[in-house]
Parts: sequence; C-alpha cells; structure tokens
Amino acid sequence: MTPFITFRLIKLTLYSWFFYLLLSSRIQLSNNVALESFAKSHKVASPTVMNLLIAHPDDEVMFFAPTLSQLQTLHHKDNNLFFNIICFSNGDANDLGSIRAKELNESVSLLLRGQQYSVHLFEHKDGMDEVWDQELMLKQLETVIGDVNDALILTFDSRGVSGHINHRTCNSVAMTYKTLHPGTTLFLLDSYGQNIIKKYSAFVLELIKIALTFLLELYERVFHNKFLPTTLINYYRQESINDKLTFFIPFPKYAFAYATMLNAHQSQVVWFRYGWWACSRFVFVNDLQIV
Repeated sequence: MTPFITFRLIKLTLYSWFFYLLLSSRIQLSNNVALESFAKSHKVASPTVMNLLIAHPDDEVMFFAPTLSQLQTLHHKDNNLFFNIICFSNGDANDLGSIRAKELNESVSLLLRGQQYSVHLFEHKDGMDEVWDQELMLKQLETVIGDVNDALILTFDSRGVSGHINHRTCNSVAMTYKTLHPGTTLFLLDSYGQNIIKKYSAFVLELIKIALTFLLELYERVFHNKFLPTTLINYYRQESINDKLTFFIPFPKYAFAYATMLNAHQSQVVWFRYGWWACSRFVFVNDLQIV
C-alpha cells in the first residue's frame, strides 16, 4: 500500500469519526423514534422486565450494548425497565470460569448503572463443540422468568454471531419458550449471515443512512417532495416498522461501553478485541427482528 493511499485511508477514517461525533444528536433522535415504537407496539407497562439471554460473560457488552444503552432511557412514570441478565455459561473454556463470572457481574453493574437488574449465571460447558442440554436450559429459563405469557426476551437470532453454536442454542431455547408461552415477544439480534461487509463496517453504513435522512428532511422542507420518488424518501426516514427495531449507540455511550469492556472483562482483552471494537457493527448498531 502506497503512502498516498495510506494517508487517504487515515483521513477518511478521521472524517468518519468526526461525523459520528457531529451527528450524535441525530443518532439519539432516531433511537427515540425506535423507543417510542417499542413502547407503543408492545404495550410496555410499568413495571416491565427485559430478559437478556446470552451464552458467555462479555456477550452483554460485545453484542448488546447498543440496545441496553437505549432501553435504559425508557421510563414508565416512576419506574425503570427491570433487566434479567441470563447467562448460560461462565465462559470456562480456558479454565477462567470463576474469573469471568465475576467479570460479568462487574460489567452489568457498569452497563446498567442506576437500573434495577439481576444476574443469573448457569454453568453449561463453554465451547464451539459443546452441545447444551436445551431441556435443562428451558427449565432454568423458566425458573428466572416464571410461567408468564407476556415475557420480553432479547437474544441472538438463529444463526448466532459468527455461527457460534452456543449463541444458536440460546435462540432455540427462546423460540421453544415462545412456543409454550405464545404471548412472549422475542427481540432477535440480526447476525447478517455471511454479509461480512455489513458485519465489519462499524458505524459507517448506519451513519450514511442517518446523514441521508437528514438531507432528505431538508429536501422535503425546500422542495416538498416534488422530484424524488416517495419510496426512496420513505426508505430513509427513521420510522420503525412493526417487525424491526434499530438502535445506533451515540459516541458517548459507545465510549462508556468500550471502557466497560476494558475494565470489567480484563481477562478477555486480547489483541483482536481492539479490532472488534473498531470494526464490528455489533458494538455500534443492533438490528433487532421482532418475533
């Protein structure tokens, strides 16, 4: 790579982060629209419990920080949303189970500061080749959630991030729970399948969408939709649809989530984690399919 190209890439990266900071208020505005849709569509009454199903300690911050950071702002009169963090493994693949269990509690206490929450940790064997007992997991889930018909569950989609079998099993158990309790609402993190560009484009694609939405709003005010197709305008408007929510973490909350990872999950901060926090879409944006 020539010095000229390197310089251009560095310049483009700096510009991207500058606009990420500059558009923080617009990002939060789009999140507020999603939150309103969440509250209205699902009749979130006070008090309400959000159950986060994860496979390993650090999943909560590595994958779900954008959603958790926004749901904290959802207030119902004098009560906040209550969070059940349900982790099915203590992450003992490298004999660090006791350390990672402690790190999970520290991470949640930071991420959900000022919120009501509880952490439930089970000890299924961590590993890409480990097949978990789904019947046992379902019983464990029911001990936490109870026999209710209006539960809210946040977890992975059926593909799991990077196809991890433990992530996929969390989805399977959540789907089984919904079958037994039809009133349950699942919020499934879109893993984007084999779309590597989307997975590792950080905030860039969502930032472009936010910027285009802003420009289209200016266009509507000046030209009153005279020239562009209505379908194009509607696509870029920040309006949540019934079966999908998107949360885009503003920079200050991203920085806090990153600091939480560095401080609470010290055993997991190896060299490639820095690349994850710079390039992964999941630390910036959560696209949730509603089932």
